[in-house]
Amino acid sequence: MAEAQMQEVPRIQTCPICANLYVDTGGGACSECVSKLNEMKAKVFDYVKAHPNARVTDIVDEVSLNEKVIMRILTCGEATYPCAKCGSPILEGKYCKTCLGRFRENLDKSKLNSEEAKADLERRKYVQNKSRRNGGKIKSGKRMHMMMDQK
Repeated sequence: MAEAQMQEVPRIQTCPICANLYVDTGGGACSECVSKLNEMKAKVFDYVKAHPNARVTDIVDEVSLNEKVIMRILTCGEATYPCAKCGSPILEGKYCKTCLGRFRENLDKSKLNSEEAKADLERRKYVQNKSRRNGGKIKSGKRMHMMMDQK
């Protein structure tokens, strides 16, 4: 009796693709959908092997599958696929490490430029407000230069 209780009871699931009931064997979908997915994977992998520098849009056009489906197939880690920016082979994500580094570098530069522009704008506003308080006259000499040099 103890052996019978220890055996795992098959779980009945609803297939996330076709919504039919199936006995779960670990494939994540019913046997028909798993075989269709395997066919789709084979098409995508064959195309990527034949065209290693192809972009995802090329794969979409050639294999006639949705881009999300193709990305899901490619990102499962079974094969490399092209970076969306430069086309170099990658195993995960949408962009290679080189392109990600360039994106981060450009973002950091734009943040720096933005912060400098904000600081400059604040200095200008400060000088304008001082000028208005002085009746439109801007003071010259050491004091004015000190105000402009402050950061």
